[in-house]
Amino acid sequence: MKWIQVMLLALFGLAAACSGQQMPEVRQLSLRDPRLSLEARRWLADAEDEVVIARAGVEMAASRVMRIEDYRDTLTKEEVFLSGPSKKANVDKLEQSLYGFVDAQLTLEEAQLLAAQKALELAYARLTQVRAETAIRFDLAVYPMEPIVHHVEQLKSEVASANSVLENLRVEVENRAGQLWRDYAAFVQQGGVTRNFWKYRSL
Repeated sequence: MKWIQVMLLALFGLAAACSGQQMPEVRQLSLRDPRLSLEARRWLADAEDEVVIARAGVEMAASRVMRIEDYRDTLTKEEVFLSGPSKKANVDKLEQSLYGFVDAQLTLEEAQLLAAQKALELAYARLTQVRAETAIRFDLAVYPMEPIVHHVEQLKSEVASANSVLENLRVEVENRAGQLWRDYAAFVQQGGVTRNFWKYRSL
């Protein structure tokens, strides 16, 4: 497991431990319930849509992680760079630069998956809050709102923290990419052969 996963999981676990309040179960409300106003139904529909969007975000993030893992595995099985006729080009240096970039990209995508999963938790919590507030507003049920609101706010804080980490990881990917292309230019100048790289260059 990457260090970023350990850090984020520790952060989320600590936050969950600190919440200390039990979330009440909230019944689902039908969008066709005639007791609800049109505005309330739209509010519920929007909250449900947020869950669908967040779930799609998790699926996309998981797909990107798998794609980069497959890409990295392919690189390890191929001779991506060749030293060329002069044998002066430094293959090891360029390979290390490429693998460093790919590993940084994979770390970013893994962190984005964790952030997407946390965003999905938030979307579900927001849906719970909307259902509870709507039920109370239309005298359909009574729920303790304090633990629900607290949970939503806690998740908002966790999502913000995860997004902050992502920004730092994006900078690392950009730095690695810059170093890769500098090493690539030097490799070409030394007579290195890069034709295999262009078959696998895209993440």
